[in-house]
Amino acid sequence: MKRKSIDEVALKRKISINEWIQYFVVLIGMTQVMSFLTKLVISIINSVFTYELVNKNIIDSITEDVSPGILILCVVIISPIVEEIIFRKILFERLLPLGTTIAIVVSSLLFGVAHANLEQLLYTIFLGVICANLVIISGKITYAIFMHMMFNFFGGIIAPHLPEEGIITTGLAILFALGGSWILLFRGKRMFVQRQKIKNICDCTLKL
Repeated sequence: MKRKSIDEVALKRKISINEWIQYFVVLIGMTQVMSFLTKLVISIINSVFTYELVNKNIIDSITEDVSPGILILCVVIISPIVEEIIFRKILFERLLPLGTTIAIVVSSLLFGVAHANLEQLLYTIFLGVICANLVIISGKITYAIFMHMMFNFFGGIIAPHLPEEGIITTGLAILFALGGSWILLFRGKRMFVQRQKIKNICDCTLKL
């Protein structure tokens, strides 16, 4: 099959600040919902079976004693860049001959599994879907990297400093969940590439 550059197949649509905020709210909101559902399923499984379903976060166990500066460098800067290049460039390009949908789904599934944490599985898969759509819509992997950085900063730096329970934490979770659901309901058609007119991509080179 003839190779195509991202310039030939991407929507080449500039993502405005308003749209960027909407993507972020949807991402954080659905993370709250998916995390809650995953914890519920794990709790049910643990109560039904005689053994406890392990849900240990390997990454967190490694970084729990790391200084804040090193944590920000690794989690907010280095990790998003490396992961996006691997999953939204190298792997994504290998899967594109199978079709855009398959490339998005498979690369996102592998991205979620790679985090080796049951509780994070669903929302990391969703993060992969969001980032893959940003790449196809804009034609630039940098959009995915910046979104990934924002997500990691919120989840890895800000969230751990919020109280585990209380009005503020619960209120923020509900606000993001409702806001994300509302945006998906009324703006979802414009946010996801599979709801837009776009050709299936056989092969392309993403530009940084």
